[in-house]
Amino acid sequence: MKLNNRGFTLVEVLAVIIILAIIASIAIPNVLSTINSSKDRSYDIMIKNIITASKALYEEVEYGGELHKYTIDDTQIDNEDETSETSETVSSSTTTDEELIIEEDTSKIIITGESIKINLQTLVSNGFLSGTCYNNEEENCKKVIINPKTGNDIGNCNIIIKKQKQQDSGKVTYSVSAEESELEDCPETEDYNKGLN
Repeated sequence: MKLNNRGFTLVEVLAVIIILAIIASIAIPNVLSTINSSKDRSYDIMIKNIITASKALYEEVEYGGELHKYTIDDTQIDNEDETSETSETVSSSTTTDEELIIEEDTSKIIITGESIKINLQTLVSNGFLSGTCYNNEEENCKKVIINPKTGNDIGNCNIIIKKQKQQDSGKVTYSVSAEESELEDCPETEDYNKGLN
């Protein structure tokens, strides 16, 4: 009995390579499109979560009384605790845009008039926004916010939250806008505007 040790011909090898190339040319763009659309959906969800967390933080700060405190000569004065003479000073000073800065660890909340400026890491650090564990150690896990499109930490991106109440209807609306930043991965104000709609 004779064994046939004949290999593949060049034409057979070329045919297999061409078939694999056709399959790859169809499959790879579909896979990449699916990955990109998943990243876009994750990004949109992240923006909506940031907006929801921003509203919650604003309400927390407002009902905690921090929006009713003002900085005068580097001291915080609460309107309710002062005499009428000091209260006149406070009310006259509120027409200017003075800032009240609240620092908790590395988180910073800057209140100017009726707006609040914070970075995204503040929302994560204070539990308003869920984050991703920076290191794999569960005990020393530092939560950070990651841009799903780029995979980079965007905790240093600043946002400005404002609350407006319409005079006629009494309806309350919020606006969240991005502060200009040198960081490339920060969401833009138009991203927040889309998320608010």
